[in-house]
Amino acid sequence: QMLRERLQSELADINIIGVYPVHYLSMAVRREVDFIISAVPIHADEPIPPVIVEENLLGTHACERLKEKIWRTVNIRDELISFLDRDCFVRLRAADRFQIIEYLSGLLQKKHQLDDDMLEAVVRRELASATDIGNLVAVPHMLQRGDFVSGIAIGILDKPVLWEKEMVQLVFLACFNQADARSASVFRTLYKLVKSRETVGRMIAAEDFDAFVRTLNLMTCD
Repeated sequence: QMLRERLQSELADINIIGVYPVHYLSMAVRREVDFIISAVPIHADEPIPPVIVEENLLGTHACERLKEKIWRTVNIRDELISFLDRDCFVRLRAADRFQIIEYLSGLLQKKHQLDDDMLEAVVRRELASATDIGNLVAVPHMLQRGDFVSGIAIGILDKPVLWEKEMVQLVFLACFNQADARSASVFRTLYKLVKSRETVGRMIAAEDFDAFVRTLNLMTCD
């Protein structure tokens, strides 16, 4: 009760709906919460909301750290997912990076009314500096002004291909309008997510768009 009162008073923007021992996790999940704050890592066999771990919940700076973790886990995650669309998600087979870029660009062009010049900007950016970033991931992208809606196309390859120096199996092709102030935050979140090889493996295993989004929702950004 003491812990609940402290968190509720110092984290005024959240509503704590219950405090549970770990062995009552299933009961907590049934409350349909947005996230779980825990003093210990939680490993569950069932799907659970994002878990924000703060080992010293009663520590002097615990609430400051929690505010940052909640912001990253909930707000920015929601922003990332808002850029995704089931019509721009595909599992595919391709021989090289430019085939992949062409295919994913076509999906975004159809969905977000991008013109050919904007799509050519992705290729120019790629030729200037390859966008393979390790852990089987590449993030080809372009950022410019125009009359279009920002979006991200996702391609999961049936098997890894050599991009430039790295093998790649998961591709995020991002077309951002400079007028959209969220782009920098989304890039930060995306790069943080793919720093973990285990996390990338779970995303690659997603069979369809709904499974991919569920995977994102279950991940933490600790």
